[in-house]
Amino acid sequence: MYGEIIEELRKDRGLTQNELGQLLHVSNSTVAGYECERIAPPIHVLSAMAEIFHVNVDYILGRTKVREPWSDQLGQIDFERRKIPAAEVIACLRSINSGDRDLLIRLIFSMARRKDG
Repeated sequence: MYGEIIEELRKDRGLTQNELGQLLHVSNSTVAGYECERIAPPIHVLSAMAEIFHVNVDYILGRTKVREPWSDQLGQIDFERRKIPAAEVIACLRSINSGDRDLLIRLIFSMARRKDG
């Protein structure tokens, strides 16, 4: 699965295997090996790919459909003219008992889907 994703990301950026290999400091045959999953990219290469393609490593590995780097996801949330770190909001959600947390998350998603904003 990761091979298809790497190939898709490379093509989306308009890069050849040789060009990506130069950015990663590996040969084009190594990039081809990653794309056909004959070779598993080491962690430092996965990290470099994530930087090059501006995605998160879990996306490259097929573990999530969220493309944006996690650091982008954990930015700040505007709330009543002040910024609250997203990590703080997540910590608050985790501190709520599971039944209330599930109810709150369903409510948030329901409100986000409303057409009237």
